[in-house]
Amino acid sequence: MEWTAERVRALRRARRMTREEFAELVGVSDRQVATWETADTPMYARNARALDAIHDSLTPSQADRYDAETAGAADIGDRQAEERLRPLLNATERGARVTPSDQAVDALGGARLRDDAFGRLSAMGPAAGCSLLPVHDSLLPVHDTVPASVTPAPADPELEEGPGVNRRELFRHAGVLAAVALFPGALEPEAAPVEHFRDLRRVLVNADNLLGPGHVVPAVHEQIRVLQQLRQTARGTDRHRVVHLQAEFGEFAGWLYQDLGDHRAAQYWTDRALEWSHAARDPALATYVLARKSQLAGDRNDAATAVDVAEAAVATVSPGSKLAAVATTYVAHGYALAGDERACGRAYDSAHELLATSDRDAEWSAWLDGSYIEAQRARSLAVLGRFPAAVQGFERAVIALPAGYRRDRGVYLARTAIAHAGAGDIDQAATLGLQALAIGVQTGSGRIAVELRCLDARLGGYDSAAVAQFRAAIRPARSTSTR
Repeated sequence: MEWTAERVRALRRARRMTREEFAELVGVSDRQVATWETADTPMYARNARALDAIHDSLTPSQADRYDAETAGAADIGDRQAEERLRPLLNATERGARVTPSDQAVDALGGARLRDDAFGRLSAMGPAAGCSLLPVHDSLLPVHDTVPASVTPAPADPELEEGPGVNRRELFRHAGVLAAVALFPGALEPEAAPVEHFRDLRRVLVNADNLLGPGHVVPAVHEQIRVLQQLRQTARGTDRHRVVHLQAEFGEFAGWLYQDLGDHRAAQYWTDRALEWSHAARDPALATYVLARKSQLAGDRNDAATAVDVAEAAVATVSPGSKLAAVATTYVAHGYALAGDERACGRAYDSAHELLATSDRDAEWSAWLDGSYIEAQRARSLAVLGRFPAAVQGFERAVIALPAGYRRDRGVYLARTAIAHAGAGDIDQAATLGLQALAIGVQTGSGRIAVELRCLDARLGGYDSAAVAQFRAAIRPARSTSTR
C-alpha cells in the first residue's frame, strides 16, 4: 500500500493511539510519525512494511474506523481505477480485440472487497479438519472420492448493474469483470488464440489475490469449458497446447476451491489437472500437480496419501529441479500427520538441501524459498504437539511474508493462534484469532475460516475478555456457514 499522510493518520486513529504510542508500535520516533501525517513523504521499505502489518491486523471495528477516515481517498482511488479500466471496457463494447497489459493488471490495484464473503464462501462446500490439530483431535469429517457434480460459485447479485448497485462497489469488482471482458473472443472457440487464455489466467491470478477466490471461480469454469470445446477441433501441436492450458486452469480451479475450503471440489479439479498434464506430455507440470495433490491431502489430514503422492512426485522429478524440494516439503508434513517426528524433521532438512542445490528454477516452483519451508515446518510442529516451537516458527514466517501476501498472512496468524492456544497462552491466541478473522472477512478465504473454527474449538473451555471478544466476532461467520 502507498502510505499517504491521510492513511498514516487514519491508521493511528483507527487504533486510537497517541503519536507516541503509535511511534513505539512502528519502531520510529514520534517526530517521524508527525512528519508522515503532515505531508506525503517517502519512507523506508521496512517502515512501510510495519504499517502494512499494522493495517493487516486491524480488528473489524478498527477497520471500519480506518475506512471512515479514508473515505475521501478511497473515492479518488476508485475514480482512478475506473479511468484506467474505461478504455479497456470501451474497446470491448465496440467489439475490438484487446490484449491484457500492465494497465489492466494495475487497474486491479484499486479493487478492495469488504462484504460478508468470509462467511458466505465458507458455506460453499464441506471443509476438512483443522490442519494444526493432531489427527485424533480432528473436528470435521474428511471427504473422499469425487463429487457427482461440481458447480461454480454462485453469482454475486451485486455485480449486475441495476438500480440497487453502488457504482463504487461495481468498480471494486471491476478487476474480474475486466479480466473476462478483455477477451471477448474467449467465448467463441473458433476465434480465440491460445495465447489469450494464458494471458487471461495471469489476470485472473491477480484478481484472485486481490478479490478472493469466490469472484474468480466462475470465470475459470468458463475458460475450462471453452478450452474443452477448442480441444474437439484442434489438431497436432495446437491440440497439445489447448490440453496444456486445460491443465493449467484445472490446477488453478483446484487451488481456488482449496482456498475456499471445499476440498472435494479441489480434489476433483486437481485430478483433472493431473489427467490433462499427462495428456499434454508435460512431466514438470504433472510433477507439480502431484505435489499439489499431496498438499491437498495434508489439508485433509490424510497422512498416507500426502506421503505416497509426494514421494511419487519426488521419484518423477527431473534432476536439479526445485520441484523436488516442493514435493519433499509436503512429504514432511505427511510424516507429521502420521506422528513420525524424526522422519518429518529429516524431510524438512532434505527439502532445504534440495532447494540449495537446485540449478533450475522451474515455472511451477519459482515461489519456493526457505521461509516457506520453515512455515510448513511450524505447521507440522503444531500437529506433533510441539506448540512453543511452532509459535516461534510461525512468528518468523509472518515477519518474512511479503506485504502483498495478505491471505497467507491470515492463514499464518490463525495457525499461530492455534499454536498459542495449545501452549496455554489463551489470550494471545484470541487476539491473533481476531487479526486473522479480519483478513478472512476481507479476502473470503476458506482456509482461514477452517483454521478459525478449530481455534474456536480450542478456546471452548476458557472464559476471558479476549476470548469473549473473539467469539463475539466469529459468531456471524460461523452462523453464516451453517445456514
